[in-house]
Amino acid sequence: MMKAPEADRSVAGREAFRAERWSEAARLLAEADADVRLAPEDYEALATARFLISPDQRGAEIMGQATLELVARRDAARAARAAFWAGATLLRLGKTAAGSGWIRRGRRLLDEASLDCVERGYSFFIEVQRKGCHPSADA
Repeated sequence: MMKAPEADRSVAGREAFRAERWSEAARLLAEADADVRLAPEDYEALATARFLISPDQRGAEIMGQATLELVARRDAARAARAAFWAGATLLRLGKTAAGSGWIRRGRRLLDEASLDCVERGYSFFIEVQRKGCHPSADA
């Protein structure tokens, strides 16, 4: 079977992602990534699809790549979101130092851009979760 050109694989990967065909989306986007630099939204889709199939170290690496690409494009909110997912995946895999680093990086990106957005809440969620704080039913 012939491989589709990178652009075709990216398009097909996006279509598979929108159709919730996670394995196919992950395969096609990973093939495209092997040949060309993916767009940030493709990195996000690839990492999400991989996460839904099986959360792993590679998903965190992909979100790290997306973070760097989004920083280069000066999209602090999306970069912070990608950093959150990289960090959350690493934390779940027991890689506390690396995971915490990505979470802090995302928060720092938001601080530097003076953004108050939902992505800021993601980092607080992780902090609360790690400390074992649970809101009471009375709150």
